[in-house]
Amino acid sequence: MKKQSGIVINMLMAVGALLLLCSCGKEVKHNAELLTLAYDEAKSANWDKARVLARTATEQDPRDVTALTMYALCLENCGNPEEAQQALRQAIKIEPDNFRVQYNLGRILFQHGRYEDCVNHLRAAEKLKPDDVNTLLLLAQVEEKLKLLSAADIYNKLARSPRFANRPGPWNQMAVVYAEHGNNLSALKCFMQAYKHGGDSYIVALNFAVFLDYYLNSVDSRKRAVQFYRQYLRLTANNPEMQARRDEVSDRIRALARVNP
Repeated sequence: MKKQSGIVINMLMAVGALLLLCSCGKEVKHNAELLTLAYDEAKSANWDKARVLARTATEQDPRDVTALTMYALCLENCGNPEEAQQALRQAIKIEPDNFRVQYNLGRILFQHGRYEDCVNHLRAAEKLKPDDVNTLLLLAQVEEKLKLLSAADIYNKLARSPRFANRPGPWNQMAVVYAEHGNNLSALKCFMQAYKHGGDSYIVALNFAVFLDYYLNSVDSRKRAVQFYRQYLRLTANNPEMQARRDEVSDRIRALARVNP
């Protein structure tokens, strides 16, 4: 997932009207104004300027969760993910039921390969916003990386969401999870759904072929696997960068022909 200024636009809570406070005869900007300025700088990808403004807001009010979240996003985009995590952990101590805080900490940890650390934050975010697709996508991926069967439940939820209606991706991943956990019947059903929604997907064709070939591992399933291997070759015929994998598939088809002429 690339870091884009749009992340901040989507993650920031709405800020209030601009306010000014006076202290000791010196004009001091209220946090709402500081965060509005930081937000504007972030939209223009001026992350360092945004960071300074957000940091000032956190210094003025260390319990301002919106300021801490903004500061964390600025730190992340300035190349300081560890400090960003610290700011978000501080925000969670103050407001553990804040979706944006839990999601962003889970996302940053996920992006840096800290799967065991991020899973609980993403689960917390999912509880707070059960239908948020971005949360479900990350949670499904991290649970799959942790070899958890519960990843299939998350992919199933994604498969039935409007964003993924009639798309093969979640069904394909659900099938992979079930296959890896030895539930071949559920895996077969999911691969059939994936193929139904994505018959022109070379990924589905190859995964289905491998499943039939190595997981079901019967004479009939291997004959069926050859059909999907050949479909994979047809779908990737104009992809020279995939030639190495195509050669492997062709070799496998020849090997199966010798075993099951």
